[in-house]
Amino acid sequence: MFLQQMFAPHHTILSMLTLPTRRFALLFACLAYCGTAANTNAADPCDCVLRHGLLIDGSGKPGRVTDVAISNGRIVAIGNLKNLEAGVEINARGKVVCPGFIDLHSHADRGILKFRTAENYIRQGVTTLLCGNCGSSPTDIATFFRDLRNGGTGPNIAILVGHGSVRQKVMGRRPVPPTADQLQEMKDLVRQAMRDGAVGLSTSLRYGPGSYAGTEEIVALATEIKPFGGFYATHMRDEGTRIVEALEEALVIGRRAEIPVHVSHHKISSASVFGLTRQTLARIDAARRNGVDVSLDQYPYGAGSGGVALYVPQRSLAGGLVEFRKRVADPK
Repeated sequence: MFLQQMFAPHHTILSMLTLPTRRFALLFACLAYCGTAANTNAADPCDCVLRHGLLIDGSGKPGRVTDVAISNGRIVAIGNLKNLEAGVEINARGKVVCPGFIDLHSHADRGILKFRTAENYIRQGVTTLLCGNCGSSPTDIATFFRDLRNGGTGPNIAILVGHGSVRQKVMGRRPVPPTADQLQEMKDLVRQAMRDGAVGLSTSLRYGPGSYAGTEEIVALATEIKPFGGFYATHMRDEGTRIVEALEEALVIGRRAEIPVHVSHHKISSASVFGLTRQTLARIDAARRNGVDVSLDQYPYGAGSGGVALYVPQRSLAGGLVEFRKRVADPK
C-alpha cells in the first residue's frame, strides 16, 4: 500500500519536532512497533517516560493503561516502569498515547513556513502532514524542504508534486493540450520533484489549470513517478453526475502508469445524485479485488471549501481569474 511507500528511503519526510510542540507531541509518539519495542535494560535512565496513559497501539487490541519510555527518539520500553528514571516525565493519565495520525489531505504547504508549530494539527494528534494535494504545490521541492529545515516544523512533512502547478509553470493557464516539448518539460519537472523527495503526484481535474489536461497527459506524468515508488492522488474530474466516469479515469491512470491511486475527499457534491457512492465504492472494492492498489479519504462533515470558479465553465477561466473578471466586466 502507498502508506508504506510514503516512507521509502528515497522519499523525504521532514521530521523536526524541535519546537515547543515537541512536549505535547510526545503524547502521540509513533508506536508502530509497540509489540516489539527496542531491547533495553528497563533500569537504564531514559529521555522521557509517559506515565499512566491509555495506550492504543494500532493493532486492534483493546487499549490498556501503561507507561511508555522513549530514548533517542525511539520507544525503548512499555509496561509498568515506575522505577525507571527519566529526564522528562509526563503524566498522561486521562489521555491517549497512540501512533501519531497521518493527515493524508493537507494544504499546509501554503502556510507552514509562517505557522511552523502547526499546533492546530499537533493538538489533534496529527504528527505527519501530506501536503501538495489537489494539484497545487511548490514546483521546487528541494527549496521547499530547505526552507522548512531552516527553523524546523512541529509535525513531520511529506509533499506531493502538484500537476496544476507544474502545468502552470510550463504553459500558464491556457486551456490547450501541451506540445511535445511542453509535455517533456513537465515530465522533467515531475521527475526532479521526485528526486528531491516528493512522494507522488497530485491532480485536481475539477478546476483549472488541471481541468485543461486530458487523460493522456496525466498518464505521461504519472509514469514518471513509478521508479520512485510514488503514488497518484486525485481530486477527480467530477464529483457529481459524472463521478462514475471520473473514478474510472482515475483507475485507468493508475493501471496504465502502474502506480497506486488515492481518491481525495471522496463524496457526492450534487444532492440530485446522492447515493451514487454505492456505485463508486462497489467499483473501488471490485478494483481492489482485481489487484488495483486504490484507496480513498473522506471528510466527516457536510461542507466543502472552494471558490466561485468551481461553478463556471472551466474554459471561461483561461488566463486566470484576473482575465476572467475582465471578460465578465466587459459589456461586449
